Amino acid sequence: MERDLHDVLRAAADTDAAALAQVGTEGPWGRALSGVRRRRRVRHARQTVLGVAAVAVGVAVVLVGNLVRPQVEPAVTPSPHVTTSPRITTSPQPSTTPTPVPTTPPVALIEEPGLPPYRPLTADVLATAGAGWVVSQLDLREPGAALGDAPVRDTAVFVSSPAGEVYRAADPDPSGLGPETGFSLERWPAGASFVVVSGSGEQHHRARLDLLTGAVTDDSRGLPDRVGFVDVTPDGTEVWERWPSAWPLGGAWVLPASGDARQIGSGGDDDDTDVLVVDPTGRYAAVSTGQGPAVLDLTSDAPGAPMAVDRPADESCQSGLWFSPTRLLLNCYALREGATLSVVVTAVVVDVSSGYPVVTSTREYPPGEPYPAWAVRVADGVFAASIGEGRGWPGTRCPGVAWFDGEGRATAPLSTADDGSTFVVAGVEGFLYTVESGCGTGGPTWSVTRHDPRTGESTVVLTRPVTDLDGPGIGEVVVAR
Repeated sequence: MERDLHDVLRAAADTDAAALAQVGTEGPWGRALSGVRRRRRVRHARQTVLGVAAVAVGVAVVLVGNLVRPQVEPAVTPSPHVTTSPRITTSPQPSTTPTPVPTTPPVALIEEPGLPPYRPLTADVLATAGAGWVVSQLDLREPGAALGDAPVRDTAVFVSSPAGEVYRAADPDPSGLGPETGFSLERWPAGASFVVVSGSGEQHHRARLDLLTGAVTDDSRGLPDRVGFVDVTPDGTEVWERWPSAWPLGGAWVLPASGDARQIGSGGDDDDTDVLVVDPTGRYAAVSTGQGPAVLDLTSDAPGAPMAVDRPADESCQSGLWFSPTRLLLNCYALREGATLSVVVTAVVVDVSSGYPVVTSTREYPPGEPYPAWAVRVADGVFAASIGEGRGWPGTRCPGVAWFDGEGRATAPLSTADDGSTFVVAGVEGFLYTVESGCGTGGPTWSVTRHDPRTGESTVVLTRPVTDLDGPGIGEVVVAR
């Protein structure tokens, strides 16, 4: 049974397929799965939220698009962006004095059907951008386009301030990756004029997208092809790993802020190290290997074997959260045979303060209790997560997000509203960022929202109204940090 669970999870990730026990994949839910995968770490969320559900329902498989990056190029349709004439309006400017004084003319606000109202991004605006600003990638293809990364020529990039001011960046230059090639937003270093991206397809190499010029330039610096971004440490070191399509090749890599990448883990092309989550200081990474869960020291100068976490052989640990630099939560899954085949989810708390992982507590999640399928650390002691198995808060019908305590227990829903699907994006500077879409009879709108857990206030930083719930929405979102 051990290999059955591992094989199902890996096969699901490799073929970009999943099953949902309670929520269908039509309309906004399917598009949400397509649009809000958020790079490598969401593949683990997909494995846990969806891949495990496949076992529980007898592996009734349906395509869910690029919650995991697909390895085939999507169908291409003409971009509506190039055929629509924008309407330009001017935002009202309140008068602060009855005496006329010389002022700078207001910048025109551009409105196009299906896009958020925006102003062009300028160097002056970009110079003010810092941590907490947002870059979003929008798919400009017509409704009904194939799921998957939109080709560069059918993509628009928007920059949003924490207050919700929206600017359109330069359109990505197709010559950098190829007009038929899609790309994924990976990270935005706070204060930088570029975002890190990776091209889809067989190469899937690391590159930089200049927000002011649209130029795309290779910046792989020793990273192999077909790698995916995992996380970044406080000193700017990036953690990458091989994508599922590279199996049996694999391995994890670190890329310093300057200099070339180096492989970590056991090393070699047969390395099956699968990075789950990096601790807040950047020293340790929780990983999954063919032998089970483990902890890897990222600061080691030479490849070293991961330190094993003591777990039963029939478990597969596929997602996690660092409560602190030395305290880790793992979600571990096991098949249980009874009247029906079911999946048991266990919260495993691991302490690494001694320099070696020690399990300090375990707890099975009762059926129906929300568990953190994909979690982010918002601040010290503040954690939020997309709820497991594509569910919402008990009694609701839409996929949702909840706040969790330091033991992995859900304490409250992010919102009690049940009119939209919500997905975690990131926790930055004490704020939680999420993406929302319509759910069932919910409104046909996609949005990116910034939540303040201290006050309970929420600010929509980007909204994209759509006329067709089955049409493309917000493709990817990264928050500067």
